[in-house]
Amino acid sequence: ITGLEKMAVFLAYVVLLGVAGLSSSMAQSLYRLNYNNSDQPCVLVQANITLYLDTSAVLSGLGVNTSMSMCANNTDKIALVLSDTLGHLLQFLFLKVMDDNSNKSTYWTLQNVSFNNGVEHFSNNSNLFYCQYYQSFQCNSKTNITFLNTTSNLTAQTSLTLSIAYWQVQAFKFTNQTFDAARYCVNDYKSSVVPVIVGAAMAGLIVVVLIAYVISQMRNWRSQRGTSSYGRL
Repeated sequence: ITGLEKMAVFLAYVVLLGVAGLSSSMAQSLYRLNYNNSDQPCVLVQANITLYLDTSAVLSGLGVNTSMSMCANNTDKIALVLSDTLGHLLQFLFLKVMDDNSNKSTYWTLQNVSFNNGVEHFSNNSNLFYCQYYQSFQCNSKTNITFLNTTSNLTAQTSLTLSIAYWQVQAFKFTNQTFDAARYCVNDYKSSVVPVIVGAAMAGLIVVVLIAYVISQMRNWRSQRGTSSYGRL
């Protein structure tokens, strides 16, 4: 095997590793909560969720806790509660937003995210994003949400950070039973340039190696053909 062939095999291996790594990092779970006594969704969350308590990752086997979640018909508030195998609770609170001019609600927001581990309570009230009805919010970039510890009798501060990546969210109104067209986060626009440049550079390098490989093979073929012809003279 020639040096060029070895390089081609190596590049193919690198590309496969990159695809495998990207696929694993994009692993997502879908959390769905329906309106009461209905098969229509009131909220959909698809995300890769990791929660760090101090420096340790917590949450294992997250699922929708329907008994603690809240999604009444014609409600102005939706509470999606996820619980894990250890009894930890992660709540996403969605609210309708009223238009001051028309006095009608045309937007919704993720108003609050909170976490309870049975001992301490953490909360974040930052209105993470706004969307129109029949519109989802999507963010492939990693978003880190820092929580404030709201436990009244706490003596030692505990750091809690929620890391969400490759997430898509929609609440209240849906055209069908899945996500509508998405509004993307600002970080996706900023971070999309680097992968394009890297991908283009890698594609160009692969093309160069393939061309060099073809030229090398043609030279070898011509050399072998010349040797054969010389041997018959």
